[in-house]
Amino acid sequence: ALATMILLSSQNNGDPMAILTINAAMAAVLALSLILFRAGGLLERALGHTGIVVVTRLLGILLAALSVQFVLDGIRDLGLIGA
Repeated sequence: ALATMILLSSQNNGDPMAILTINAAMAAVLALSLILFRAGGLLERALGHTGIVVVTRLLGILLAALSVQFVLDGIRDLGLIGA
């Protein structure tokens, strides 16, 4: 997240409004993360063991799909497969 903020800030050539927007977006993400971490116990009780297993499997499938896409994009960028 920190690297993303640095990258986005450098792409905007120090524009104060852009940097303010980037910082506001990061603050919103941090606040949402705090809320979700604080609600973790409640969410765990609401989902139960089976719900947690289902969510874990779904997120695993999503992660696998993203990793395959990243590998294919890398191979395509190297020119080893067509666009």
